[in-house]
Amino acid sequence: MNHAFYTATVYLVIAALVILSIYVGVNSRMDKENKCNTLNMHVLVIFTAIMEWLCVILDGNMAVPNFVLGLLRAIEHSMAPILFIMVGKCVGSNKYTKRMLYIVNINTLIQFLSIFTGWAFFYTPEHVYMHGFLYYVMYLFDAVAVCYLIGTFVHFSRAYKENNSMMLVVICIFMFVTIMIHIIDSDIHLDYIGTMLAVILLYVYLEDFTKQKKEQEMASQLEITGALAAGYECVYVVDTVKRTFTTVRISDVINEQFGRRFIDDETSYSDGMNAYAKYNVYEKDLEDFLKKSELQYVISELKEKASYDFEYRVLRNGHVLYFSMHAVKRHIDENGNITSLVVAFSNVDDQKNRWEKLVKMSNTDQMSGLLNRRACNDEFIRIDGLSKDEKNNITAVMMDLNGLKTTNDTLGHEAGDELIVGMSDCMMKIYGKVGKCYRMGGDEFVVIMDVLLEEAVLLNDAFRRELASWEGKFSKSMSAAMGMARFSECSEGDTTDVLIKMADERMYNDKKEYYKTHDRRR
Repeated sequence: MNHAFYTATVYLVIAALVILSIYVGVNSRMDKENKCNTLNMHVLVIFTAIMEWLCVILDGNMAVPNFVLGLLRAIEHSMAPILFIMVGKCVGSNKYTKRMLYIVNINTLIQFLSIFTGWAFFYTPEHVYMHGFLYYVMYLFDAVAVCYLIGTFVHFSRAYKENNSMMLVVICIFMFVTIMIHIIDSDIHLDYIGTMLAVILLYVYLEDFTKQKKEQEMASQLEITGALAAGYECVYVVDTVKRTFTTVRISDVINEQFGRRFIDDETSYSDGMNAYAKYNVYEKDLEDFLKKSELQYVISELKEKASYDFEYRVLRNGHVLYFSMHAVKRHIDENGNITSLVVAFSNVDDQKNRWEKLVKMSNTDQMSGLLNRRACNDEFIRIDGLSKDEKNNITAVMMDLNGLKTTNDTLGHEAGDELIVGMSDCMMKIYGKVGKCYRMGGDEFVVIMDVLLEEAVLLNDAFRRELASWEGKFSKSMSAAMGMARFSECSEGDTTDVLIKMADERMYNDKKEYYKTHDRRR
């Protein structure tokens, strides 16, 4: 074997994957989970390539103990099927992913035992690598892992038919051909060139898929926002990171009056606001308008409330009209930063009802249709302003959907989403007419209602029965831990924080009771 050529090949693989990892790290379109899976896969490919390179370079080296050579070889032989699983996981986990990990662990056990038994490989007294009688079992495990990978790609292609599934076929071919070449002639090591090319192609595919998906989501959200914004003179989506506008709607009145769109797509926020003020805002209100519409000022106002608006005057055709600028949060990242918001300019009187619809959209959890955490916090503020007598019958029911994470990990996120929607439907059916239902995020839900104790108990019993009778496409059953607390149990001056803490503790006690008779993985 040409060691210099093989060394150069490994260097090329490492350099290419390091560069690709940098691109993955700065890719703003990929979510955190995809980035993590992709970078882990790169590290695994590099590590495995180095292990095999060391095995090849050190083969026959009398200065290295046989035990060390065997350890390196066992690690290298164990990595290939794990690598296939990591590639598949980048596309999407499914119910077979965890099972495959158990299977490849058997291969790992055989390889490490071979250090002492010589089952899959052994080293001669001259420190030369030789195959054992179980050597080709390793390729059997590789074949099972390849079948898993192909199955994962096929499933993904069916789920997203609009994407270029041929790229996934090409990826499988690259990996399969290079492995077969190595099986036919063990002196030819092209495994990691093929794997590197497959990883690069997979990144290109995921990048293209992520871009298409985000564009579709953006188009859908703009369509919804545009529909709700009918009647507003101007509506824009603001990217607070890039500090730019995207146009949703500009009325014919503005276009006819000025003969141009005074805020074009991808205009910077400050330039856009200055242009709007120049053509619209009454001179005496100009300074106040520019201050209150400044992006950082708007974001700071939205951090503490669901929406932000202020009035100003517009001089049009010799008449002074009262208008309002409205802003509402559109997207918040995992760190709680506002990354996108909707800005609308409207006649205050004509657009009052439509603005209420926009506020409702910002207070609604999109997946479940229930009110969201922001709306729940607003309700807590309202309740805390009531007197002791007024809130005496106010009841909070904390709920935690059992087994959501396990369902996501084993059956996929579509199955997890089914549980969330099913839970929400059951909540609205039982509590919707007497209280307000909220999804706080993940598997946490809250019901706030103003009812007598006897009615609250009956409603909770009815809800448990409703959950017990539920059956979905992916999951055949559903259950939730519950904890109820009432303000009548609280002391004078206690706030909703005390009420929710009390309900939360009872909910976790209920969950403990549940796990006494159920597997924690369910």
